Amino acid sequence: NEECHGTMDREKGGFGIIAQDSGEDDMFVMPQQCVAFGSALPPNGTRVVYSVVIDPKTGRPRAEDIRREIAQTPRCASLQSGSVIGGTEYRGTMDREKGGFGFIVQDSGEDDMFVMPQQCLEFGGMLPPVGQRVVYTVVVDPKTGRPRAEDVRSEMAKLAQRVSPQIHSTVPSGEIGRAHV
Repeated sequence: NEECHGTMDREKGGFGIIAQDSGEDDMFVMPQQCVAFGSALPPNGTRVVYSVVIDPKTGRPRAEDIRREIAQTPRCASLQSGSVIGGTEYRGTMDREKGGFGFIVQDSGEDDMFVMPQQCLEFGGMLPPVGQRVVYTVVVDPKTGRPRAEDVRSEMAKLAQRVSPQIHSTVPSGEIGRAHV
C-alpha cells in the first residue's frame, strides 16, 4: 500500500476527517485505525501518514494504519551553520518560556523546537504567548550547530494572508474599512 500524507482536519461524532496533501477529497478515518494514537483520533492539526483501503462494509475508501508523520529533516552535522533545513514551513504551539528563550511543541511530534525572541519579529521581538499557534522555518544555529526556529509568525496571520487577496477582490476599494449601517 502506498503511504499517503495529510493533516487531521476535524472530528465528526465517532469518526474523523484527514485533509490529504494530494489535494484529493478528504479521507474518512475511524478511531480504531489510529492504533499509534491509542485507538483515538489524533488531535486536529496533527500531521499523519496512512494507507488507504476500501472499507468492506461501505465499499468506500478510508484511512488505515494512521500514525504521526515524522518530518524528514537532514542531520544537523551535514548542514552548514545558518542554513535552512529543507526550506519547509513548520507548525506548532508555543509551549513554554525559560528566561531569554522558549520552546515550540511541533505538530510533527519531533522534539520541541528551541526559539529565541529575536526570531519572533511579528511579535515585536518577544516570544509568542504560551498557547499561540505559530508557523516557522528551521535553521541550524551558527553558534550551537543545533536546529532552532526562525521567522516565527502567527498561524492565523499566515491564514489571513491567503484569504486577504480574495476579500479585496470582492469589496470595492472605497468600501474597505468603511462601516456599513
